[in-house]
Amino acid sequence: MEDIPQKKFWILTALILTAGLALRVIAALGYLEHDEIWTVLQIAQFNAESFFDILRINHDNNHILNTLYLKWVGQTSNWISYRLLSLAAGAGVLGLMGFIAAAQSRRAALWAMLCTAFSFPLIAYSAQARGYSLAMFFALLAFVLAGGADKNKETGNAVKPHTAKPLRAAFFGVTVVLGFLSHLTFLFVYLALLAWMAFRAIRSMPTKRSAMLSILAYHGLPLVFLALFYLFFVSRLAVGGAPYGSLLVSIRDLAILFTGAKASLQSVILGMIAIAAVLLSGLILLHRQKDDCLVFFFMLFFAASGVALLAAGQEFLYWRYFLLLFPFFYLLFAFVLASAGDFGRPLKAVALVLAVLYLAGQGFLITDLIAKRDNNHSAVMEYLALKTDGPEVIYGGMPEFLVLRYSFFWTMVLKPQKMFSFVRHQMLEQYPPEWFVVETSPTNKALTAELTLPGGHLYQQHALFPRNRFSGDIAVYKKQEYPGIMPLP
Repeated sequence: MEDIPQKKFWILTALILTAGLALRVIAALGYLEHDEIWTVLQIAQFNAESFFDILRINHDNNHILNTLYLKWVGQTSNWISYRLLSLAAGAGVLGLMGFIAAAQSRRAALWAMLCTAFSFPLIAYSAQARGYSLAMFFALLAFVLAGGADKNKETGNAVKPHTAKPLRAAFFGVTVVLGFLSHLTFLFVYLALLAWMAFRAIRSMPTKRSAMLSILAYHGLPLVFLALFYLFFVSRLAVGGAPYGSLLVSIRDLAILFTGAKASLQSVILGMIAIAAVLLSGLILLHRQKDDCLVFFFMLFFAASGVALLAAGQEFLYWRYFLLLFPFFYLLFAFVLASAGDFGRPLKAVALVLAVLYLAGQGFLITDLIAKRDNNHSAVMEYLALKTDGPEVIYGGMPEFLVLRYSFFWTMVLKPQKMFSFVRHQMLEQYPPEWFVVETSPTNKALTAELTLPGGHLYQQHALFPRNRFSGDIAVYKKQEYPGIMPLP
């Protein structure tokens, strides 16, 4: 199929990049989410002043590069300041996707940037002060430095003979280190890169010794760092805080993330068929092109991530831990969409149906994300402060770990005029609070107009904060005829 003219390509590229960046900035203008607040509080809790102090925050919520950035920003009520690094990384991901796919064709580059620009998960996590966006950027950059965007000028295919280039090897090593410091799920990508680069070195180098030296040139620094990183950080890491995940729920969510449909058996099956079709078609296409990137993509989707998840356990069974696979899935999708016309009209029609299904689904999810951007626990805290007449906000209902973090954050960073006091569940009968906050599960968002708490205390729903389909809704209830409360013990 004839490629897109260069002038038209650059015009479309500018439009796609502008739209993608605009969506990320709009999503980043909302209130901070819980895990972002938690990171700010961890910095204060550990009195972290240096890189080594931040390594002492031995929890998987500590995404080290992001934590260093938040420490540099300091305490501020200007939310987007916390998210600028993630936004910059998200913009970098958009550019790298186009650069990598351009090794196939300009048409593939446009599809790759389009899929990425309008990706709900990539927008959501580029707009949060966390390490996922940074990790995706360094994963793609490492892929480029490994030869993922090199093109064989003689054959026209992306066949990449392995050569040890000292400067490139050094940059690759530093990029991998930064990837691990961004988020531990960088391991998925690194294992796939290691297998692919070892395969290429053994196949293309004249002797086993030269192949081993080439592998060490690229992977010596990352492997030494990984050993030390495990010894001094990962081995002491506490994981989670939420209930353990489920493989079936993760599969369901991944399917929904493609189609954008509400959770149902039909939508999950449709989403999984679409994902499988893209993966299988992409791998077959790379095989037909004799592109040894096939090894990388096969390892990433079918081996490395599986091995890492089996080693990590159930606490990592959430769809967000697969985020680093998304850009590479979009690359395969772009290769398929750009080449579909070469295989006849029926296959081209199927590819376009998949593209429409994907883009329509992302449109629904992005609209939902932006429309409900401000409906989180931070918004609830502000609402309680505005609606309480006295100097003290007395409330209950939310999980205690959430309450303590949000209350402390609002007191420490925002320094509001009102004090927040939380009534524990076992004290509700004796000390009924003025406000009671309820959060539903993502799969069951049913809420009642009234609540009766222990002791017969009656509460009426005062406000509702609907959230996107991957989060539970939040309702605020107020006690009827609230006369005030005796001092809490």
